[in-house]
Amino acid sequence: MVKPRASTTSSSYPVSFAIWQLARTHRAYAAMLLRALDLFPSQELLIMNLWEKGPQTQTELVRFLRFDHSTIAKSLRRMEAAGLIARRPSAEDRRATVVSLTPKGRAIRKKIEGVWGQLERASALSPEQRKQLVRLMARVEKNVANLAARVNERLLRPEDPGRGPSRRRARQTLADADVALVLAAPLAPARGA
Repeated sequence: MVKPRASTTSSSYPVSFAIWQLARTHRAYAAMLLRALDLFPSQELLIMNLWEKGPQTQTELVRFLRFDHSTIAKSLRRMEAAGLIARRPSAEDRRATVVSLTPKGRAIRKKIEGVWGQLERASALSPEQRKQLVRLMARVEKNVANLAARVNERLLRPEDPGRGPSRRRARQTLADADVALVLAAPLAPARGA
């Protein structure tokens, strides 16, 4: 009998694997809880953002969630059909669509807050552990976002006017990002320190 080979992904890339696994598990649990409200994951974030900031253009909501425009448009269509939001052309720019909550969208607030409370409690962490986790996740997110911005900036800068970036430059940019990440990492404390 051939024994299946153990995956080394989790041991070779523990941070990335842990982030992926947590995001997947958290999203699945959120989806279960939100299903009872006839919502899909991230729709509650759109509603929460509209509670906090009031009516916004569809483009502002795209920037907030960092999803592509078509994904947000599909989500908003579903939410409009469910009577949670209303969409209308912007008075300032007819090309823009303004999204606002309906009374039904405002009324669902306590239930969404209940779901997020359950998600928060699911971590089963002490208040101090929660603070530490949030601080570490913010640090990782900032580092990754900075590297992604540098890679994106470099990839969008054409070598020759009228031409896009080459594959060689893309590979070099990614290698530079790896070097920058290593250089940005804090040094391990000296032994005996």
